[in-house]
Amino acid sequence: MTLKKESAANSDLAQLRDLVFFTDRGLGRHVVPAALRAAGATVEIMDDHFAPKVEDTEWVPKVDSRGWIILSKDRHLRSNPLEQIALLKANTHSFLLTSADLTGPNMAKAFVAALPAILKMIGKFPTPFVATVTPLGAVKVFFTHDQLLKAIGERHS
Repeated sequence: MTLKKESAANSDLAQLRDLVFFTDRGLGRHVVPAALRAAGATVEIMDDHFAPKVEDTEWVPKVDSRGWIILSKDRHLRSNPLEQIALLKANTHSFLLTSADLTGPNMAKAFVAALPAILKMIGKFPTPFVATVTPLGAVKVFFTHDQLLKAIGERHS
């Protein structure tokens, strides 16, 4: 590895250690959090903080108040206006898997592969921000702050 690549990798690792990723219930308690931790991330698991039947509109603001970044595979966070409003009000970064039927190891691979792009997007886009993560770890903007406001406004017009 060249000195420039080593420096970038060390910088990414330092940034990664400063962030806390919150995995929702759909990502499981073991495989995904363990893989993210092995990659250097700090991870909080939903079941350690919230009751089993908590609504997204309740936990999202609490996760934001702790400064955590949301990782999820919940399709409702991408499509339900009430949950999008919760994301907008929460003012956090959210990264959502595009495929909800992946196994634990495949979800883990997707998020670990996506970590470098996730770090870049966190540095580039202000909150609230929603991105999608493909099974191969590609990360794509889903909603920036302005796009989220526009989409919610159009649905309520």
